[in-house]
Amino acid sequence: GDTPDAKEFFMAWQYASYVQTAAQKGRQNHDIPMYVNSWQKKNDNNPLAYIPAADPSIVSLTFYKAAAPSIDICAPDLYYTSFREFCQRYTRPDNPLFIPECTRDAGKAFYIFSELNALCFAPFGIEDGANDLEFTAAYGVLKNLLPTILKYQGTGKMRGWWRQHDEERFHFTMGNYQL
Repeated sequence: GDTPDAKEFFMAWQYASYVQTAAQKGRQNHDIPMYVNSWQKKNDNNPLAYIPAADPSIVSLTFYKAAAPSIDICAPDLYYTSFREFCQRYTRPDNPLFIPECTRDAGKAFYIFSELNALCFAPFGIEDGANDLEFTAAYGVLKNLLPTILKYQGTGKMRGWWRQHDEERFHFTMGNYQL
C-alpha cells in the first residue's frame, strides 16, 4: 500500500535484511552478540513521528526480529516519558532488554534489572554524574545489590519498581503480597 505504515514496514524489512547480511558476515569473523539500537519516537500521539525511517523502533521491531535473526538484540534509546512502556515492549522472549542510551536516572536501572531482567543500562552522559551525589549514591547501592540481582534475575522471585513522573500510585503483586 501507499500508507505511511506500509512505507515504514517496507523500509524496515529492507534495512533489516541488509543488517542480517552484515551480521552474518561479521559473525564469520567474530562470534559475538550483535545488536542494533533505535532512536524512539518523540510524539506519543503519532508512533511514526520523529523516528528515522527503517530503524528497529517499537513499530518495526517484529520485522527486524523476522528479517534479521542474526541480530541478538534490538535495543531502544530512551529519552522520553514512556520509559516503562517502551522497556516492557522491548522485553520479549526473543529480545532481552538492553538499553545502550537513555537519560541519567539511576532509579530506572533498579527497575529494569530487577523487573525486566535487563542486560544493560547505559545512561548518556554518565561521566557527568560524578558530581551528582544522588546518582553516585544510587549506583553505589546498585553495585552492592548486584550479586543479589544476578542471583534472582529471571526467577520470578524479585520485583522492581520505578515511579514515572506522571504516576501517583503503582501496584504490583509479589507472591501473596499486594504492593
